[in-house]
Amino acid sequence: MNGWLPTAATREALTSLFELDVFAAPTRPPGDVPWFGGAAIHVGTKGAAAQRAWTTALDWLKNFRQGFGGPAGERAREPGPNGIAQRPSISNWPEGDKVRRLSTPQPRLRWAHTPRHNQTPAWPRAGFGLPIIGQFQSRSREEHPTRKKRNGRPDEMHWNELPQSHPNYGTEPEGFELRWRAGNVEHDRLASPLIVKALPLADGSFAPCALWLNRSLPAGAQVGLARSNEKEVDPATVAPFDRLIANGDAARFAALANKTSLRQAFLDWLHAKYQTTMVAP
Repeated sequence: MNGWLPTAATREALTSLFELDVFAAPTRPPGDVPWFGGAAIHVGTKGAAAQRAWTTALDWLKNFRQGFGGPAGERAREPGPNGIAQRPSISNWPEGDKVRRLSTPQPRLRWAHTPRHNQTPAWPRAGFGLPIIGQFQSRSREEHPTRKKRNGRPDEMHWNELPQSHPNYGTEPEGFELRWRAGNVEHDRLASPLIVKALPLADGSFAPCALWLNRSLPAGAQVGLARSNEKEVDPATVAPFDRLIANGDAARFAALANKTSLRQAFLDWLHAKYQTTMVAP
């Protein structure tokens, strides 16, 4: 037994270890510095292997952000053809469609797929930390008639190499970056309030753990889009951090529906999908 570790993954055991309830709600509003007071912590089933507990917790976050398992409407992304994992299909989060809508001047070629979200900015995954740097898939799933990969397999055609009569003929936007700003001051980094890890216990076992620290956002903070060739956020693309679904949009990923914050959306989804224990809700 290790006296420096909790005897169990429970609030009572943690309170006994620290001789106070570190998760008790604070008497004043949170600030920019994250606190344990008012934080939420969920744990899974403990086991002997630290790495297994850690990867389990990492998979929680991975599946919430981009998992493609489960029924339609309850997964973050659509699976590829025949459910393959190598190249999942369309994301059910709004960011990709928002970038398409806000990045491309008119007139233009068709997108690789028609956006299902409108043009009103909404960047919910910014709540997991910034910056978010991304780029769109440049190739279709159609094999090039002559070009080969190094392994000898047929290469895939770029979207604009498809015949113009093909339903997916078109282009995708350039690379992009999501940053945040407060007033006229722009910033590129904001730490995530979520920590996923293996929680060590006194008996030598480890429990997968998701800890969402209690922290407010900087006053007036908004998140927005900067294209790869631009140094500043476009003011027309900014949105509040807590806007999960834009007005006029429907939640394509059910976990985001009727939630007031990304914290609530993630923790409710986590408990429902994996039956985690809410040590501090």
